[in-house]
Amino acid sequence: MFLFITAHQRSGTYIYTKKLTSHFPRDSYSIIHSSSHIMDVLGIPFDIVMIARKRGHKFVIVEYEYSMFGPPLFTHIVLILTLILARISLLKPVVVLHGVLHPNHLCKGIASFFVKVFLTIFYRFIERASMNLYVLNSIQYRLLKDCYRINKLKIVPHGADQCISSGDEIKSNSDEIRIFFHGFLRPSKGLDELIEAVEILSKSGYNVQLEIWGSIPHQMLRVESEREWLKKFLEKVKMLMKQKMVKIHIGFASEEELKKAVMSCDIIVLPYKDHYFESSGVLHLFMDCGKPFILSRIPRFYADVDPSEAVFVNVNGPELAKAVVIALNKGKILAHRLKIKANERSWKKTSLTFITSLTRE
Repeated sequence: MFLFITAHQRSGTYIYTKKLTSHFPRDSYSIIHSSSHIMDVLGIPFDIVMIARKRGHKFVIVEYEYSMFGPPLFTHIVLILTLILARISLLKPVVVLHGVLHPNHLCKGIASFFVKVFLTIFYRFIERASMNLYVLNSIQYRLLKDCYRINKLKIVPHGADQCISSGDEIKSNSDEIRIFFHGFLRPSKGLDELIEAVEILSKSGYNVQLEIWGSIPHQMLRVESEREWLKKFLEKVKMLMKQKMVKIHIGFASEEELKKAVMSCDIIVLPYKDHYFESSGVLHLFMDCGKPFILSRIPRFYADVDPSEAVFVNVNGPELAKAVVIALNKGKILAHRLKIKANERSWKKTSLTFITSLTRE
């Protein structure tokens, strides 16, 4: 019944879709991704419609992200053509926006005006061409309503994983504060400020260790300034590793490995500095793990977590250091509130909400 279209197999949309459909009835869906050999670059819309008809699917669901088919402009055009062809073929196209673009975050001045005109046309077209238009959180919903005047819109929250344990592990060194970070190793993730916070805490007499689990995005290796930053960052980490203040794991890690690492830590800190209007897969991966979160004041976290459920900070070393102390004191109540939210957003419940919403139309 359902044909899902996602980005490549390592993408957030692909992982999201695999988890979402894990609770769908067996044999009711197919997933194809943008790097699949069955999708020709120039004929993607035709391939999608042909596969849907051949497999007897009624719904074509595009889990949309900006560059899933190549450069953003090309991806936008492919989506438009896919929706048109699906409609002509009497299929039911559905779009799930994993991110919403804001013109002021793309450019400034007069150029921002023209970008807003283009995005308004784009979003209004996919609103008309799709049977349903979904977003993952209320901030995306309000942005589309207020900035682009989109009305045919529904929210299906990002699903939350179940954790592998209760969060009550006893650590061998009870006075050590273990801080967990996961994300790309790049300046926009707030790692410089997080390391500064660890140094501040250490100088203040705290026995603290930062555990970094991250990978290097291939895009940043093309940018000289980011390569230079990475070199200096790894030199700094190497020095702090000698002082046993930092551990680092670079490269791919399974979700099971990451959850196991989280369970042996005290606090999860995500000091990201980007301002994308998205939902955080990392946040929802660990939301049920019974650990307090420290989060930066950006849309992707405000969209899904209330200030009563985590410690929110401006990203700088001193404020992050203070937040660690606050999170230690309020950790149990913060973690408990997030576990409640994780239960409300379990993948099983999210899947049921999504299926019900589609089939009622």
